[in-house]
Amino acid sequence: MISDIPTASTDFLSPQQILALNDAESSENRIHSDDVAQRYGFTGALVSGVNIFGYLTQPLVRHYGAAFLERGMMDVLFLKPAYQD
Repeated sequence: MISDIPTASTDFLSPQQILALNDAESSENRIHSDDVAQRYGFTGALVSGVNIFGYLTQPLVRHYGAAFLERGMMDVLFLKPAYQD
């Protein structure tokens, strides 16, 4: 049981904007390239979910410190695509 990390609280979070880096442009999954993503109806290359997940952990680590990395968990549902620009 993790008592020092709440299971559902966003009281300490505030809206944030980030400039997401798409480091998956050379990935075998071509949805991370402009040309393929645009063929599927996106405006440009998608930033990988792994990168976005990493950005999401930053405020939790700032708030909880190493305790989040050691024992924290999170379930994430991406509602919209993330673009580099």
